[in-house]
Amino acid sequence: MTSEEIRSSFQEGDEQGNFDRLAALVELEGEGCLDVMRAVLEDTVEVGGIYSNLRNGALELMAKHFPGHPALEASLWKALEIDEYLHIDFLYPVVVLYDRPRALAMLEAEVARGVPQAIKLLAAEPSARPRLLELADRALAGEDPGRFIVLLGDVAREPEIAARIRPLADTVPAAAEIAMADGDVALIRRVADQLSSADVRWRNAALKALGRLASGEAFERASPLFTAADRTKEAGRSRIESIGWTFRTLAQPLDTRWLPFLIGRLADEQDQHVRGSLVSALSMFGVDAAEAIVGAARDDKDKHVLAALPDALAEIGPDHGVRELVRAAADNATGKRKKALEAALEMFDA
Repeated sequence: MTSEEIRSSFQEGDEQGNFDRLAALVELEGEGCLDVMRAVLEDTVEVGGIYSNLRNGALELMAKHFPGHPALEASLWKALEIDEYLHIDFLYPVVVLYDRPRALAMLEAEVARGVPQAIKLLAAEPSARPRLLELADRALAGEDPGRFIVLLGDVAREPEIAARIRPLADTVPAAAEIAMADGDVALIRRVADQLSSADVRWRNAALKALGRLASGEAFERASPLFTAADRTKEAGRSRIESIGWTFRTLAQPLDTRWLPFLIGRLADEQDQHVRGSLVSALSMFGVDAAEAIVGAARDDKDKHVLAALPDALAEIGPDHGVRELVRAAADNATGKRKKALEAALEMFDA
């Protein structure tokens, strides 16, 4: 399309289409399209209606193609006046080229609102480091330091920030997660002791602590949850499922006791929900668990096992004789167990 055709093709309400048109116009005309850029920023009707997403797109194009261009400065300040939904990701790189103090003040305001990306941008600005540390000190001494630590994201692991967080490790779950990176085994064990905590934040930290312990110690701490009195309740089942997902992410091999332990629990467990969770957990052991999973369902009423079975087998995959094992079992099965096994076969080929 020619420049003239693009200029005449903007359509009201078509944010994505209008952004594509604007980007194409920038490529074709360069500075010749600054009038359209101003129209977008200032919310005129020249491009068929303006919305925040399109204006954010215009800011992105400004940063890339017209950084600090004097002809767009007045329009930028107008955009700030009329649009409260400009995203800091796009806004800060543009504003900082015109007015650094104003840009940093905007970042601080966004940090106060709890915008994670604003914290990352502030941390990346060397001149703002003292201010970031001041904000961190105030937040960490406040009523909800854990919320601020979570908002910090990877910034929390920077040495100056992490040093301020570590003293809270025994009282704030998010702080414990940061402090465990130092390898303090005593702390890691204290956090792992929270596996049965009523506070989900502590339970999540405890799951991460398991991954920092030796595999044998992790087994000894986590396996009792599979026989705990509350394992049949929602909280207990949730802990069991979380352990299964956590162990899938670990780099080191699991303790060799896990597979026979889980197979034994599957044989002894009566609660249907827990039995389904055990089948899902077994799938992390791959081919070695395939036979136990295939034969897990006791009858057609074992509905949670039957529901978990196709996904568990699909996670293992059809290789190393698994397909043949499932096919033979399906040929000899009836009812819902047959359907579950056939569903697994279908998932192998999906």
